[in-house]
Amino acid sequence: MVSDVDDEQALIDALSRPDVTTVLGFANAHAMNLVAANTDYFNALLATDVLLRDGSGMAILFRRLGLEPGLNMNGTDFIPKLLAAFKGRRVAFWGLKSPF
Repeated sequence: MVSDVDDEQALIDALSRPDVTTVLGFANAHAMNLVAANTDYFNALLATDVLLRDGSGMAILFRRLGLEPGLNMNGTDFIPKLLAAFKGRRVAFWGLKSPF
């Protein structure tokens, strides 16, 4: 759970260490619908090193479960900050288009 900007910066610092490879994933409402019917996708999300909440649908889910949702860590907000931490270094980011 990334609860505030200090947590976010600590995560960016941890993810941008040059000696560590990390699998980062995002879980949004669509992903939750997919995992209900697709065990492979569920296992792929569980296999990530870091899984971040993405979107208001997940915030609603967290609140319905009585949990604090923390910051919305979606790709359009978080990824540019993470990329900035890699300035001057080589980095690989990839996604996929799959029929999950």
